Amino acid sequence: MIVTCIAYFFYRSFHSNWTSIQTFRLNFNVAFIALSVLFTSSTYLLATYSWTRLVNFLSGSPKLSYCEALAVVNTGNLTKYLPGKVWSYALQMYWLDKIGVKKSLILYANIINLLISITTSLLLGLLYLTVIRHTFHLPSVHLALAAIILADIFFIVSSHRLTRMVIFTTNKLFKQDVEYYRMPSSLSLLLHLLNLLAAFCFGIGGYFLCKGIGFEIEPAVTLLIMSSMLISDVIGFLAIIIPGGLGVREGLMYLMLTGHSSQSLALIIPVASRIVNMVVDLSLGLFSYLLLKKLLPRRYSAGS
Repeated sequence: MIVTCIAYFFYRSFHSNWTSIQTFRLNFNVAFIALSVLFTSSTYLLATYSWTRLVNFLSGSPKLSYCEALAVVNTGNLTKYLPGKVWSYALQMYWLDKIGVKKSLILYANIINLLISITTSLLLGLLYLTVIRHTFHLPSVHLALAAIILADIFFIVSSHRLTRMVIFTTNKLFKQDVEYYRMPSSLSLLLHLLNLLAAFCFGIGGYFLCKGIGFEIEPAVTLLIMSSMLISDVIGFLAIIIPGGLGVREGLMYLMLTGHSSQSLALIIPVASRIVNMVVDLSLGLFSYLLLKKLLPRRYSAGS
């Protein structure tokens, strides 16, 4: 229902602004589009490396190579547009349980990596908005940015206490036996750095996409596009009932861009970025699935 409403909204927006859109001529540049795909793919590769470092540290030994982690984590991209957001985690638990990686560890690693990814994306997205002084209500942006920074610092310093308290409460309420894993601050800082770099690559991918379809944009608009991509991607993910945040992400991007850029850019870029993301999701997912079929049987036979 929500996706249908957003699709109708975009249809009406395209219809009412069709004259201005017709004046814009798409001028495809294959090199820039390839760079957009490359930087978007780098986002996934860096996030996977962050996940791999965390899983191997928590397991006490390097159980997974990067290629194996790439196969396991990114095969879940093929299920990204199915209803629900737990398919990827369930697949990880199914495959990694056979080589001795505990399910509770996989769940913990995914939650931590996800929280850090959301935090760094919001931080960078809001930071871009602070540079564009005339675009948004700065006091609100500054307040949100300060709140996220303080919460993140508190998380880095006290994550082990918070985690222990949450696990203790969960085990007591639901009579489970979830293990506690302690993550040192140094590893947390490394994961923050990796995810911050991933968020930066994601935004740069948006910039090259604009160049790739013929938009010549000013620096302020460039930062706005990068910010809208990062913030809308987080909100789209948090829209739990929407497969892949489809429609939610594009709608928020449009709202952030409209009035601060050309109407054609505000309408075309959200749709174009979704197409690039889907191409990366499906191609990387298929490659990872083929890699998974090749690598994991070796691990299963080695472990037996």
